[in-house]
Amino acid sequence: MLVNIFFNDEKDDCDVIDLPELVVRDLDGIMAEFFAWISDKSVDHGYWVIADGEKKHCSYGTEALIGWLQKNYSADARIVEQYAKAIDYDLPEIVL
Repeated sequence: MLVNIFFNDEKDDCDVIDLPELVVRDLDGIMAEFFAWISDKSVDHGYWVIADGEKKHCSYGTEALIGWLQKNYSADARIVEQYAKAIDYDLPEIVL
């Protein structure tokens, strides 16, 4: 099932991904898990911005979510289109 990934609240910058329907049915819960994982400073993923030897914040995109879904849910998730030119606002959405 197609899902829009937005990168800002204006919803003008969008990737489109394909997720299994099972994942989309619990999209809010699964995204809460992803955001908890990506922001957990005890996790050593490659998305941390480190300054003065400390993890400050994360810098990530759609690939981080896809990789996490594949690893944690064995989900057949994939990017369909990056920087979509025509956005279908009727699709389910995630704001990263």
